[in-house]
Amino acid sequence: MLKQFIISIGSLKVSKDFMLKYRLWEGWESMRWIHISFVFAAIFFGFKMLGIIGSAFSNLGNLISGDFENIKLGMTGGAFVSDWSFVKSDSYKYLFLFFTMSIVYHIGGRAMEILYNIPYRPNFKFFVKSQIRTAIVVMVCFILEQVFSGISSMALGLIGFKWLQPASDFIIQSFLFGAILLDGLHEVRGWKVNHGIKHSFKFYSGIALFYGAIGLILSYIPILGLILVSTILSVGILIAIKRIEALSY
Repeated sequence: MLKQFIISIGSLKVSKDFMLKYRLWEGWESMRWIHISFVFAAIFFGFKMLGIIGSAFSNLGNLISGDFENIKLGMTGGAFVSDWSFVKSDSYKYLFLFFTMSIVYHIGGRAMEILYNIPYRPNFKFFVKSQIRTAIVVMVCFILEQVFSGISSMALGLIGFKWLQPASDFIIQSFLFGAILLDGLHEVRGWKVNHGIKHSFKFYSGIALFYGAIGLILSYIPILGLILVSTILSVGILIAIKRIEALSY
């Protein structure tokens, strides 16, 4: 796993240069369905985060005035309904990933064409098919997180290490986040969802953990996180897999 971490770091460092060299963003302006997905995601997460930011300023004013009774963790009006429970909820990262994968379809598709000689199919039919699979993968990983977190909670409780639960949850979430980013490659190789997740765990667990952990952190940054995960991270993880496979054969 240490070797995979080292390779992941190196791959992340060159992912930006790879994108610039091959201009992976070119051509996506002609695909309106991706634009619509991105705009919807930007508006949705932007409003939610603005709600939290607005709440923070409101709370600051209440703190200065000494009005402690009105300090709240969110806004309660209109489109800005938001609080930290939204960000901390189990579904947040999976909603984020679902919308992110619409951009990964183009950026990742072009990167796979260059790295793996897999034909990129930029049409609506294959995009819809890919998004349906993404929804299935996201749902499966959401369920797996609940199962594995429950098992780890019971195990840690039995041996008296319950205080390690947050770290255990983060590791589980990171791997599943990375596994979803990897699923695009599994999809074009013709693997089923369960096969892809098992393959990631068996052969690419270090890569999935590394990129998943970074992706989790970036997911809490409005707009910028969405862009970085769907570009730099999605390209870096494909480069890392390519390098691992080159060393294995």
